[in-house]
Amino acid sequence: MALTSEEIVHLYEQRKISAGPLHEQMRRVRDLANGDIVIPLNELDKNARSSVANLLVQGLDQMSMRVASTMPTPYFPPMREGSEKSKANGRIRKNAMMSIWDHNRMNSKLRRRARHLLGYSSSAVYLKPDFRTLMPTWTVINPLDTYAAATDDPDDPLPDDCIFTYKTTASYLISRYGQEIIDTLRMGRVEPDTKYTMLEYVSPDSIQLIVLGAENGGCACGRPERQGLRRFWFHWHSPE
Repeated sequence: MALTSEEIVHLYEQRKISAGPLHEQMRRVRDLANGDIVIPLNELDKNARSSVANLLVQGLDQMSMRVASTMPTPYFPPMREGSEKSKANGRIRKNAMMSIWDHNRMNSKLRRRARHLLGYSSSAVYLKPDFRTLMPTWTVINPLDTYAAATDDPDDPLPDDCIFTYKTTASYLISRYGQEIIDTLRMGRVEPDTKYTMLEYVSPDSIQLIVLGAENGGCACGRPERQGLRRFWFHWHSPE
């Protein structure tokens, strides 16, 4: 049974609070890598100070490229030993998988996942179908935007459900879902660059998209939005 939009937002807020300390540590690593943190090194001159600050970035880049330098080798054993037809089918499956990896630019995605793993100690990837190409697609998600269900096994790579969050603009929503979304969301008159927070709830039964209120807490028409559960647009897709 699919959750309601209010239930998903409540679940998102709970997981956000629970992951707060861990995400704060991740943000410190991110800020250090981006050069947003000033490290006081009084005993060094100005040139040496910048070199020390860049060690983290260099280490992440070099180690991630080293980790992703060797691609995995998919192996599809024959279903029936000694059968040439079964062996041929195994080779076809392998070639199909290699083609899917090439379509997904797997080399680049593995480097990005390695950076996340080395910097954040976690690496999230979202595997979903592409109905245009009829191929599965790997989407690498920032761990700071990922809220997976808790599990008893920390080595289990597949949580029961997960919530992904990201920012999007009003122009993107209109181009993707049409002008009627303005009335559905009761957005009023908005600027094309107005940003909204989107939640994507993924479970074995459905994929649900939810749009939260604008970033500035109100619409362009000047009417204030109430805090908390504001206005939602709900859509879900069942795999069946």
